[in-house]
Amino acid sequence: MDNSQSQVSAQRFIEAKHRTSVLSAAFGLDFAVKHAFDHAFSLWTAENAASSDSWVNLEDFVRASYHDLNEQDHAPHGLPPNSIPFFAWGTFIRDGYTYQARSASWWYMLDMVAPNPSLIIPSTLFIPYVKTSAVRSENVVKSFKRTPIWFVRSDGGLGVSVEGGRPSLWHGEKEFRRSDGTERKTMKIKCSWPGYDDEW
Repeated sequence: MDNSQSQVSAQRFIEAKHRTSVLSAAFGLDFAVKHAFDHAFSLWTAENAASSDSWVNLEDFVRASYHDLNEQDHAPHGLPPNSIPFFAWGTFIRDGYTYQARSASWWYMLDMVAPNPSLIIPSTLFIPYVKTSAVRSENVVKSFKRTPIWFVRSDGGLGVSVEGGRPSLWHGEKEFRRSDGTERKTMKIKCSWPGYDDEW
C-alpha cells in the first residue's frame, strides 16, 4: 500500500472512531478527524525517528494505536467511560494529559464519545490574531498544539457544573505540561457560542 492510500485509509478509520464524539459535535466532524489524524501522524513520525523498527505504514500504526494489545478484547480498560483513547507509545510525558489503563499502558484521551450529541453546544475554534494579522495568526497557531483537557469527574461523568461545589476529578492534582515538558503557567479559555457576541 503506498503512502497516500495508507493516509486515506487511516483517515477513514479515524472518522469512524470519532463520528459521534464530543469534538465532532462541538466543532464538526472534519475538525475531529483532522485533530486525531494530526496527533497520530505526529506520533507516527516521532516513533519512526526514535526506533530502528519503523512502522510499515501509517494505517497500521493508527489501527494499533486505538487498541490495547495487552488485553484479550484489545480494548483499553480502566480509562474514563466513553473515552476515545490513543496509545501514548514511547515518546510521551506522564502528566495530566495521559491516563494509565489496567494493562499498565499509557493513553491520551483524544476525544470522548457523546452519548447525547444534541446536548453539546456547537462552537467555533478560537484563532488568535485572525482579525489583525494573518501571518502572525498562522505563526502562532503553528507554534502550539491543541490538546483537549477533559474534566472527568471521579464518578465517571464528563464536565463540571458552573454552579455549586467543586467535584473530585481524575487527574485533579496532576500538572499539565507543554509537549516539550516545560511547565504550563497560563491557559486561555475562550467560548464562542452561537447567539453570544465576542465581547462577553
